[in-house]
Amino acid sequence: MSSAVNVSGTPPPLSGEAKTVWADAVVGARIRYPITDKWRVALWGDVGAGEADLDWMVYGGLTYMFNDCIGATAGYRILGVDYSDSAFTYDMKMHGLVLGLNLAY
Repeated sequence: MSSAVNVSGTPPPLSGEAKTVWADAVVGARIRYPITDKWRVALWGDVGAGEADLDWMVYGGLTYMFNDCIGATAGYRILGVDYSDSAFTYDMKMHGLVLGLNLAY
């Protein structure tokens, strides 16, 4: 997906500010399962609503444990929000690769 804006001529100076704040109740679940003593799979998800029509998130990842305390994770996450009121609309989905380092004590 991409966006483009084309402007010709000399536009007038633009300025402005907008602020919208909302709160939603969210419920979710996580599943972590050891495939072997070194590899683990994780699935997370949540969904919610309130002032927004819908909030949701889904994550799936794989972790390799170097030892009992240190691991490396790679996964994919998708986050969606659908909010609108009379003056503002925020309907989006973000997604991408997640890389992480796990430290436990």
